[in-house]
Amino acid sequence: KEGARVVFPVPSSSISAALPWTMVASTAKAYVLAAVVTAAALDPRDLTRARTRVPRPAWKGSHFESMSVTLNGHLVKMFPHTRPCSEWTSEELQSFQAMLHGHAHDELNAIYAQVSDSRRLHLTSLDAYHEHWREANALLVHHPHLREMHRDGHCHEAVMWLPPPA
Repeated sequence: KEGARVVFPVPSSSISAALPWTMVASTAKAYVLAAVVTAAALDPRDLTRARTRVPRPAWKGSHFESMSVTLNGHLVKMFPHTRPCSEWTSEELQSFQAMLHGHAHDELNAIYAQVSDSRRLHLTSLDAYHEHWREANALLVHHPHLREMHRDGHCHEAVMWLPPPA
């Protein structure tokens, strides 16, 4: 059995609309977009999904593992050029996240922040994230058994930051 992985849901019309509906650790494979995406004007459906806290039935599973398989299936259908989380290092994911940070939609983040939704950006700037990552990476030197969990956390967060496709 594989170790913990992160599952990413993807909305049908725009990637950031509901990313993530639910982000959970599971034994299913996890994928992160390997392509560069650009910010686009928000579709009204993105705003509706951002205000929705409960996923629609097509984005759920009957139990933990089936939900993981369902959500990863949606991601792979929408973005066939994905890479499993296990193929990334934390540092690669941090670089990917730094690129994504510049494409964040303030309107979506404001919606998430109003209700303390886990989809919101938790730090105020990219510099703050770089400092946070530097500190976390330094801790791994003394706690190497946490490397996989650390990487999976970045996978989880990277998908949360994906902007709507152009």
